[in-house]
Amino acid sequence: MQKQIGVKEFPGIGIEVSSLFIQPDLLHCQDSVKNARRLKRPPSSKNQLGYIHQKAFDRFFLIASNADSIISTKQYSFVDVEDIHYDNFCDDFGPIDLGSTLCFVDKVHHMLATLHRAQSIALHVTLESQEITNAVYLIGAYMVLQLGLQPCEVSRRFKPVSKHLDSFRDVSPGQQNFHLHLRDCWAGLWHASQLGWVKRGPDGFDTAEYAHYAHPLNGDLHEVVPGKFFAFRGPTTIPDGRLWEDVAGADGCPSRRNLSPSYYAELLRRLGVRAVVRLNAPEYPPDGLHASDIAVVDMPFADCTAPPPAVVARFLMLAEALPGALAVHCKAGLG
Repeated sequence: MQKQIGVKEFPGIGIEVSSLFIQPDLLHCQDSVKNARRLKRPPSSKNQLGYIHQKAFDRFFLIASNADSIISTKQYSFVDVEDIHYDNFCDDFGPIDLGSTLCFVDKVHHMLATLHRAQSIALHVTLESQEITNAVYLIGAYMVLQLGLQPCEVSRRFKPVSKHLDSFRDVSPGQQNFHLHLRDCWAGLWHASQLGWVKRGPDGFDTAEYAHYAHPLNGDLHEVVPGKFFAFRGPTTIPDGRLWEDVAGADGCPSRRNLSPSYYAELLRRLGVRAVVRLNAPEYPPDGLHASDIAVVDMPFADCTAPPPAVVARFLMLAEALPGALAVHCKAGLG
């Protein structure tokens, strides 16, 4: 049984989004209320101190300790997050997504406003370096977006724990020649805030809608630059004109959902997308997108590599000339 979602405003561009058919029992994103202190994590590098206690600002602390450590709940109120761990595709490691970041900011803001001023607040994680890194990222995001601190000031405040922090890396295999640091992420949030891209409120960033379209069962779709650039996972041809096809894993449960061009077509049209750039080898005929007046432009290059200069130049020329938004995909949405 399929149902149609209600009409909503897509963040940042004032275009109504509707007529996207979904399967309700597979789509609901979980609320950001899972206790990070109880989560089991795959190993990454650990610090040798056995305990980290770092004040970030005012009443807020970062605590990292062994799983069997006992932290007093009388001294701290703990921030619960859905999942502080990054689920990697290969050797990649990235920060918490934007929707979860803003949910964290809202949660901390509410706690600081409602708890007694004598009560301290803490985010507690294990000693895994990747967990510490993403915990610092989230706290720093609050300091940038809610407290208005400059990224350089946030970096200064976390200098005492800097040796326990990892850099982020993309999905490309082998030796990395580029690393993304926490200060880069905070700088991006700061600039997005200055441009009004992450403003809160009824007409601002819709975290529920973000989570819906970012979910792999709904298309892995993200708005990169409001009203101009979108990124999503590549469509595939599905037999019998179906909009999607669920593929079961070894345990018999759905492991992924393949989505057809027609599934994306109506959504992209309502977002103002006028052209789709296909970076991988074609896995679908363009007819389903053409039917919604969306052009398909092929600019293939090797997966998990940087685009050649000729592809970059051609892409920029198209983006400048196109009177509307441009959506980009490869096969899995990572390359």
